[in-house]
Amino acid sequence: MEVYNTHYYAQELQELWNSSISCREKHVELYRIFNEILSDGTADNKIIFTSSFARFTYIAQQNGLSNSLIIDINSMRGRCRKMNTLSDSDAERFFPYDFRSVIQFLCAITSSADAAHSTHPLLLSLVAHTPTGSPTQRRGRMERDCIRIYVTCWDENFIYGHVDEDDIEGQIKVCYNDDSNYLGNWSYIRQLLDENTQLNLVHPHFSDGVYYPELIIYQPDFLIDISGIAACFEQYGANPYNYLINKLKESVTTRPILLGNFASQLLDEEIYSRNNPLSYKHSITTFFRRNAMSIVACTDDMTSFHADAMQQKDNIHKIINTALEEDRSVNLTKVLLEPSFFCEMLGIQGRMDLLQSDYKVLVEQKSGKKDFKTQGHVEKHYVQILLYMALLHYSFHLRNDDISCFLLYSKYEDGLLKEGPAPQLLFEALKIRNQITWNEFQFARGGAAEVLDRLTPEHLNTCQRFDNFWERYACPPIKSLLDTIHNASPLERQYFFRMLQFVEKEQLLAKCGTADRESSGLASIWNSTLDEKKSAGNIFDELTIMHYDRLLHDSKADGITEITLLIPPTADDYLPNFRIGDIVILYKYRRGETPDARHGLVFRTNIKEIKGNLITVRMRAPQKNADIFLQEDDTLWAIEHDYTESSYAGLYRSLYAFLRANADRRSLILGQRKPRVNKNIRLSHDYSMGGTSPMFNDLVIQSMQAQDYFIVIGPPGTGKTSFGMLNILKETLFYPHTSVLLMSYTNRAVDEICSKLVADGIDFIR
Repeated sequence: MEVYNTHYYAQELQELWNSSISCREKHVELYRIFNEILSDGTADNKIIFTSSFARFTYIAQQNGLSNSLIIDINSMRGRCRKMNTLSDSDAERFFPYDFRSVIQFLCAITSSADAAHSTHPLLLSLVAHTPTGSPTQRRGRMERDCIRIYVTCWDENFIYGHVDEDDIEGQIKVCYNDDSNYLGNWSYIRQLLDENTQLNLVHPHFSDGVYYPELIIYQPDFLIDISGIAACFEQYGANPYNYLINKLKESVTTRPILLGNFASQLLDEEIYSRNNPLSYKHSITTFFRRNAMSIVACTDDMTSFHADAMQQKDNIHKIINTALEEDRSVNLTKVLLEPSFFCEMLGIQGRMDLLQSDYKVLVEQKSGKKDFKTQGHVEKHYVQILLYMALLHYSFHLRNDDISCFLLYSKYEDGLLKEGPAPQLLFEALKIRNQITWNEFQFARGGAAEVLDRLTPEHLNTCQRFDNFWERYACPPIKSLLDTIHNASPLERQYFFRMLQFVEKEQLLAKCGTADRESSGLASIWNSTLDEKKSAGNIFDELTIMHYDRLLHDSKADGITEITLLIPPTADDYLPNFRIGDIVILYKYRRGETPDARHGLVFRTNIKEIKGNLITVRMRAPQKNADIFLQEDDTLWAIEHDYTESSYAGLYRSLYAFLRANADRRSLILGQRKPRVNKNIRLSHDYSMGGTSPMFNDLVIQSMQAQDYFIVIGPPGTGKTSFGMLNILKETLFYPHTSVLLMSYTNRAVDEICSKLVADGIDFIR
């Protein structure tokens, strides 16, 4: 049973009622108090709630709130979330009613939590000052693009749930076992449901008291990358567990991967410099400079790399300037490179290779082979472009026949394939997406052990393909990975699965947020109100682009790489939560509207500089089409924090790498043996700074004598980097044929290390 600090909230509400601030500001404070109550009521709950709507619906169910109160609270929530678009007169008219709803909600849940005590007298006094009834007439059920529901119960044919909308009243009824849906029957969703599930009903049709959705998206706040979904469609079958296998398996730099990365650069260069083509020498030199470490790490035979790379460059040039340009729908002067999208409606996100600025031309490049049998597209590649097409269709109201989609296989001179929609395959892709999401939630609760213990290669071979490809190429790496897990010792398995659960839950919280931190998680981009984001310092809005001429880069092939924006005057108490080096998204919106990254393309960037009222960001994908950055009178820009899958990808692979390590390394990590120390090692130099700091000699000698690992711990400013790291590095490099890898958690810290190396004349590759 939850225990609420009723007296504290009663005082907060009394102070708010008596405050002289505007009703718009009172609404902001009321919503803050309401969310504090929700967090208080679910603080000790093991359920992961992805939004305040989920918390409220859970508490409403647990306390048996009346349908009328649920409607009133959802109306209050809707107004508070859209407060910046509500007129001052409406804010003043609605506030007393919304205030009363929150008091009634607090009275209901505190009375239910502690039946022995009557309602707090201060709450009774406050509610007496508020009006009764409703300020508006109740509206009926409306149809729209998407409805978010919180599931309360279900049967074989229908799902029942509350709605996260202020204009749809009460609990709704949803038909999910519907054979008339042209995409497919959604009855499999029943296996994923529980009483805490959130669903998106996409394009729902309302008839005779029942909603019939076109699509059903499970836990839509947990965005799955489109490429990750597509990778589950292997030649031997489509299976959501391929997603888990792909997360764990070793990441190896191979010749085909390097060739694919180079082909991506060649496509960018072809768009950037169509009027002034770059030579192969220029392109390959740039590629080798940017990918030095990957090339060094590749153990494949690179003999024919240049020949294949030159062929890809020639093919891309011909395809772009003939086959693609001949299509009447294509305007290469309006092309955007690597634009990203967040599609909460479908629970997916993606970064496209090439997109026309009107969203009507989409190109996805592949450097590998076409399908061996048909010489057409590979299914996983087709699934990827189908999901991109669905994102554009559902998010931006484009008809499928308005979107020209192409797969560009740059290995072939005739490699441009024009693609169309495939409803049944799209249904299968979204089914895989929903199942992946369900798995991820289960894994965060510790369910991965049960799955991996019983998983075999044959479970993934859903097409029952037992040919040469399966036996020689597909099956062995899967079997090796699973055998490594199955054959680990009990202690190693406990460590692996406990750490896997920890990383899974950390990633889930990074995507969906946590109650411990205001406006946290990627989903806060659409779940948090503008005022909540500002309170947490998580947004720069109303930005305008400055000094357009400074966007141009000297290199003819680099495009627009940096953008400087003007930050408008902010409130005195606004404390932005942004630092140099942070990964952020940049997107535009119309003046007078609420900034929402879901309503257009977003640019992935890094903050280069914050100086006075100017902020400069560096584009991760430079843009040739400058029109997208033209400053228009009705256009403003916003910056919010970004999230990358790659930061967690390394953690998953590292856990599997632990199981693959030799027995001695595994026993060291698990504390089954002590770290070794060689006391016979002596220093080659004096690091005592002229005798003034002999402790650095002690530090360096201890680090050199440590044969396994050595940890230096100290507060900021004590010289860990400037003296400790630098002196240990100098001593290590004294020995011939020594290689050292220096790493740090942030780009800014790496830059600091690099500055120390430069100052000391130590050569390195960044």
